[in-house]
Amino acid sequence: MLSNPLQLAFLSKFLKKNLQHLLFYHAKSNFKLYEQYVLNKSQSERLWEQYCCGHPFFTKIQQSLGHRLPLDSYLLKPIQRITQYHLLLKEMIKYTHHEQERKHLQESLYVMLNILSHLNDVMHSTQIVGYPDQMQKLGQIRLRGENCIISKEKRRGTVYTRTKTCTRDIFLFERVILLCKKKDEGNGKSLQYQFKEMIK
Repeated sequence: MLSNPLQLAFLSKFLKKNLQHLLFYHAKSNFKLYEQYVLNKSQSERLWEQYCCGHPFFTKIQQSLGHRLPLDSYLLKPIQRITQYHLLLKEMIKYTHHEQERKHLQESLYVMLNILSHLNDVMHSTQIVGYPDQMQKLGQIRLRGENCIISKEKRRGTVYTRTKTCTRDIFLFERVILLCKKKDEGNGKSLQYQFKEMIK
């Protein structure tokens, strides 16, 4: 990441004629590739653990290339990289004084922040466990709500007896809404969401 003001000023000047606007704003649909990458991340990790981790073939290649980190560390690079784009755009905005160029950079930043937010929701949705059908049938995730308080009125016949309150994470997909209970066991284990209810 560039941090020198002179470097940033040069980069901003180099990207004149709205090139940065074309890269981030008009090409925002191209970033959907990252969504598929995130969706497949868990599977790629399982495949690595099952077939590649500690295998002499991959160890030999790693040593011959002089890489300190194994292949699975590089599988994180695309996700790490996309989280840096908005930082670069913020720095470019800071050193851009031309009003139109600044506006385009701000629009690009808005796009990137939305993409990051969506990818974050996608990543969390891959941690849902216990759903009785295929998650792919639900369509794309549109929104996620964290730590929402859900109240349910229990009744016996026509008489309401008590109100039950619980905390749920809400996942809004194209076709349904899933209510899940967050499971964070700590000890380095990944966060999971236990499926509880579905609203069609």
